[in-house]
Amino acid sequence: MQKIMQRLTLLAALTLVAPTVVAQVNPTAQEQQQQRAALKQKARVEKQRAAVEKQKAKAEKQKVKAKAEEAKLVRKAQKARQDFLTYKTPGTVYVFGVSQTLGESQVCITDISQIDSLALQKKTNFLPFRTSFSLQLQQYTEGTLGHTNQTCSVLFSTNRKKLQKQLDKLKRRTLSKEGSTLTFITTDQFRFIHPLDQMQLGAAEQ
Repeated sequence: MQKIMQRLTLLAALTLVAPTVVAQVNPTAQEQQQQRAALKQKARVEKQRAAVEKQKAKAEKQKVKAKAEEAKLVRKAQKARQDFLTYKTPGTVYVFGVSQTLGESQVCITDISQIDSLALQKKTNFLPFRTSFSLQLQQYTEGTLGHTNQTCSVLFSTNRKKLQKQLDKLKRRTLSKEGSTLTFITTDQFRFIHPLDQMQLGAAEQ
């Protein structure tokens, strides 16, 4: 009987203690869950921060690259301009011109003129004062020959024989066209002069 009473007493004690144990265990599990949630949130924040930093670094890299490309283009443009404006040693250049009204059959071709002390551009081998040479021919064909609305072009070379071949070829091609009329202008009638000499002549006349 005494043993039965001891067991009942122990069982009653356990019944009273059990809720306390559960109460102590449950907050610990909740805290662990909160800690895991906090760690996940912290990991997400760190990931987002890393993504932002990566994006900033990428943008900065692109900005640096764009500046480098811009500087490269500027240097290239400056070099091209320098090359374009750099001239060879002045020498003799041979020139002839073609004048005509677009859409009409009348074509005027000049004989070859020799221009001294004229420097071609180094990089492009371009003829300076090209507009001035064209204007000289236009003024002659319109003012002296009486043609109207003339479009003039100038061909040139430092090699007279090479330019002569171009001139002869152009004359043959013009004459071969049906209905075309060729007016050949000799150097006794008209010759190109150096634009700087032309400016000096104009100043002397004034």
